[in-house]
Amino acid sequence: MFIMVCVTLRNESDMKTIKSQEEALRLFEENSIKQAQTLETGNYKLGNRCFDNKIKCLSYLYKTNGMGMLEQLLSHEDVGVRESASYAYLSVCPQKGEEVLSEIANGNYGIHSFNAEMILKEWKNGELKFIFMDD
Repeated sequence: MFIMVCVTLRNESDMKTIKSQEEALRLFEENSIKQAQTLETGNYKLGNRCFDNKIKCLSYLYKTNGMGMLEQLLSHEDVGVRESASYAYLSVCPQKGEEVLSEIANGNYGIHSFNAEMILKEWKNGELKFIFMDD
């Protein structure tokens, strides 16, 4: 059975439809970097747009069985990308997701360390939601 999945992203100038897992991964990476920068600069309007786009990318990957592709982002040079990818990767490989989140939580990454700590806390308490699965 073939299922076509279309997800549309908002960006500053137009709407973009994701057409492949590779594109979803690339857009996830780009929006993770942008969102991490907004956390540090306080541009929450752009940050919220980037967050929405990241969830749409994850939703696409989830619906097309591409979540495993996130593994390549777990060692990304940008901590925001690692944080976002490891959150989602918990749904595929909890041990590896926890390992990366613990490294971030125990590091000196400012707000990202705090976010990773909170993700792990919610995960261990059984309260973490994977909102991309509902999109």
